[in-house]
Amino acid sequence: GDHSTMLKQVTELVSNESTSLEDATRLVMLFMLRFESNSNSGVRSLINALRKRGGEAEARQVHNLQRFAGVNVRKGDLFKGEGGATSNITGKLFKGLKGVENVYTQHQPLLKLILEDLLRGRLRSNLFPTLGPQYDGKVTTVVVFVIGGVTYEEAYTVYQLNSTLKSQIVLGGTSVLNSRAFLDQVEHAFPAQQGANTADL
Repeated sequence: GDHSTMLKQVTELVSNESTSLEDATRLVMLFMLRFESNSNSGVRSLINALRKRGGEAEARQVHNLQRFAGVNVRKGDLFKGEGGATSNITGKLFKGLKGVENVYTQHQPLLKLILEDLLRGRLRSNLFPTLGPQYDGKVTTVVVFVIGGVTYEEAYTVYQLNSTLKSQIVLGGTSVLNSRAFLDQVEHAFPAQQGANTADL
């Protein structure tokens, strides 16, 4: 959707007392990741709306997430696919969503797209380098280990790929994550400092 419409909708949800502070924070985080590079992104006003609801710690979480996974530190562009590691992914993610009542059931984790490309021999070696000689044969056995953890959705995706593509993918990670566990990891990466505030957001 377009930025101004989404900003209005997210602002209404974040300001609404019936939206939990935790859900409001998640909305601001998603909005920040999507629109942080816009000159007038509106992220500051959303963070101020969190603060008005007593969410100073939540405002710090948004800032920490930007430092952890913002456009300046991640490889590629998650939303526009402009020649980065996620090129063409946005189109794949939203393909077929028209007429779908619940778009959240259509979400596919990035891991699925990467694994499909790997199994079909379409994974770009300049974005996913390998050790040793380049293998040009058909890949059927894959071991994926994610430092930082994997999600339940990613585990289910691997199960589905193993069933449908007749492959053998083994998924492992340092932990199994939900949104709270992930944000705890981000918080530990950027601990609060005495006297620090998030007014610069």
